[in-house]
Amino acid sequence: MRTEESSGSPQIWVHGTRRQIRIIEQLPEIRKNTTSERIERKYVLPDFLLDDAITELKRIIPVHRYNGSADWSSIRTTYLDTDNLQCYQEYCQKLPVRKKIRIRQYGCKGRFDNMCWVEIKVKHHRRSLKRRFRCLKSDLTMLMQNKNIIKQITRHNNVNNVEHIYDMIHTMIHEHRLSPAVQVQYERLAFQPNGRNDLRVTLDRDVRFRCPQRIHQAPLEGIVLEIKYNDQMPEWMSGLREILGLRRIKRFSKFARSIRSLIELREIKELI
Repeated sequence: MRTEESSGSPQIWVHGTRRQIRIIEQLPEIRKNTTSERIERKYVLPDFLLDDAITELKRIIPVHRYNGSADWSSIRTTYLDTDNLQCYQEYCQKLPVRKKIRIRQYGCKGRFDNMCWVEIKVKHHRRSLKRRFRCLKSDLTMLMQNKNIIKQITRHNNVNNVEHIYDMIHTMIHEHRLSPAVQVQYERLAFQPNGRNDLRVTLDRDVRFRCPQRIHQAPLEGIVLEIKYNDQMPEWMSGLREILGLRRIKRFSKFARSIRSLIELREIKELI
């Protein structure tokens, strides 16, 4: 296991309050042109309530299609972490300010595009901030090998300040020596008001995970219902909770649950 002293500069790994201060100092830059800044609430439903949940949500909010005519989208997310699972440890320690890097692919019926989204996600108390850029799957290897792919990034991204987003993510990957820790895949049905991005509800089914070095996938039980909103929970949510018997799970993370399951399966070591 790599120690703090062996990771290079003493500024790279700082624990507890010092590490959180560093992230807080970066928040103004992260908020610039952020892709989203929302409050997230998650619920887990038994599989047999999926149809009821879809019926009730369709009465309230329209289905949002990511691409084409299919309601359900396939999503595959690869989470990066250190070899001593620093991001996972920070989640377990309930640090109110933390961040992680993930690589996300979108598709349909288990087939994925060659275009990926590389994201930095910051949890700041109740709010989640996200910034990201697109790149080809073939460019990811060069990114992880610390090669400069800024020309490819600018070619595929028509957003302001993409160079800064790239620099921030590229620096974090290589200063912290991040590598793929777990891959999570699922089918998603999204609901969102037309012409608005301040509210979104998602249903995730068939959630499964695997260690990136292995082919075998293992399931996570249940349907994950998540509501993302800017400031105030919509009034209709209380009625939906009552109809479906929803109970909020205060701490739910596909990333953390998958890592914990891999530890229990002894596919990765317990390092805490």
